[in-house]
Amino acid sequence: ESDRDFPDRCGGACGAALATVDRARAALNQVGGGHIAVRAYDGNCQGRYADACSFSSGYIAVAPAVAGFSQSRLMWAMAHELAHQAQFGVWGALQRSGSYSALFGNNAEALANCMAAVRGYGSCSGAQADFARGVWNRNVPG
Repeated sequence: ESDRDFPDRCGGACGAALATVDRARAALNQVGGGHIAVRAYDGNCQGRYADACSFSSGYIAVAPAVAGFSQSRLMWAMAHELAHQAQFGVWGALQRSGSYSALFGNNAEALANCMAAVRGYGSCSGAQADFARGVWNRNVPG
């Protein structure tokens, strides 16, 4: 399913949603996620509200609030969500990694923040940054 398949299901109220998806798509392309689908959604991310959410089935969803993001915040958000997509690919190894536990307390959000930072969107250094770079490269240190 492409980024633009959903308008057929939302009737005539798709203009703002399409603009938001298009803007998120452009940002995701810039951070290296051109292969990941972007969809509009209502903000329900596994039972909690989130402006953007990654789904393990291979797409990133963006809520209407993303339309108001500054360009720098949007770039960070897309790098962060792309990091979750990378995490999904090594999830089992992450769960077994003592380093992940020690460095991030098994917190996928903290790791995604650091992964975005090593791509230039935020701050992360030292052993955490080294670990984050490894996850981007599908190498999860034990």
